[in-house]
Amino acid sequence: MDTEKIDIEKNITLEQVRASIEIVESARADQSLSPDEKSKLELAVVRLRDLERSIIESLESDLVASLIADSRALKALTAQIKQSADKLSGVASAIEKAGTVVESLIKVITTAAGLL
Repeated sequence: MDTEKIDIEKNITLEQVRASIEIVESARADQSLSPDEKSKLELAVVRLRDLERSIIESLESDLVASLIADSRALKALTAQIKQSADKLSGVASAIEKAGTVVESLIKVITTAAGLL
């Protein structure tokens, strides 16, 4: 199974989890529920929110891994271009700048998500 298909399935699953959260939240508003029923619905929301966070963390991890791989490939290509000809050094510099931006993005995402 390829990464893109897995990401699509995770997004679909995330949508389904969020839809379930909405349904449970709506059900919790019912004033005729017993305390036991309310408690079970509250627990369901907590578990669904935990699942939602896990899926989001997984998507973020996949994004970071993909960005890291792309950044490394970009660095390798930049090195090859620099070695191949002086006339392409301007192109290599532009690619190198893009790589630096991607690395900065990786740091922002991982810091924000607490992944690294």
